[in-house]
Amino acid sequence: MHTHNIDIILRVEQVSGVLGPAAAMVMQYGLKYQKHSITADAEQGFNQLTLETEGGLITKEELSGKLCTIPGVHEVVDILLTPKEDAFQFEQRLDKEGRRLAEVISNQWPAKLIELTQKYEDSYHRSEQEQKVTLLGEAVGRRLAMQQPKLREHKEIPEALREIVMPLLANVATGEVKGSSLEITISLFSRRFSNTMDLVFGSEAPKCYFLTGFIQGVLNQSPRIPEVTVTEPECRAVGDKVCLFKVELARLASATPAQ
Repeated sequence: MHTHNIDIILRVEQVSGVLGPAAAMVMQYGLKYQKHSITADAEQGFNQLTLETEGGLITKEELSGKLCTIPGVHEVVDILLTPKEDAFQFEQRLDKEGRRLAEVISNQWPAKLIELTQKYEDSYHRSEQEQKVTLLGEAVGRRLAMQQPKLREHKEIPEALREIVMPLLANVATGEVKGSSLEITISLFSRRFSNTMDLVFGSEAPKCYFLTGFIQGVLNQSPRIPEVTVTEPECRAVGDKVCLFKVELARLASATPAQ
């Protein structure tokens, strides 16, 4: 049986009167209660109570109906199921060195980030660099996203970029969110050059492979945001004013005709 992380989000009046009965009820359904978090909604006068649980697949409609019978539960906002250790499953796409680096970079983030990613990039032919380093970035983004419980609360791309992605990049890049895009004005990555020819004549291609993958990885670890694809149509390494990271829903990006 596959084990899932299951977040149960309730809108309640008083947390103290609901937490115990709600935790007992989810355990009756075979779920293992892990912890909970509370977000106050001053305007509506309610609290959002999120129960983080673990277990097998459940019938969401049946559990929602039962939870609504608990006094003080105003609404079951959502029940989110995500495969446990999804970030680590993703890492199977990496080679052995990539999996090692994903762990090292995540554990010491962001120390030696540029040095480690540059060495990894240089170990591949230019034709492979973008694909390999982007995958590494996404793996690290997914790992760090798992440490951000508030990511579960975000359903919109702009707020996830603003509240989760940008704080994680605080020591790596500076920029601002514009709609579903991220404009980076200062980036350690856009200062990198693969060889002496790039140093003298400039780069002919964007160099922010890791950042592209990282942003994609953080957003794709969210249980409430549909799968996204991130591209970098503008990069300071090739003379553009900003490094522009454009976020699109994956199904929309795949349907866009080639120019």
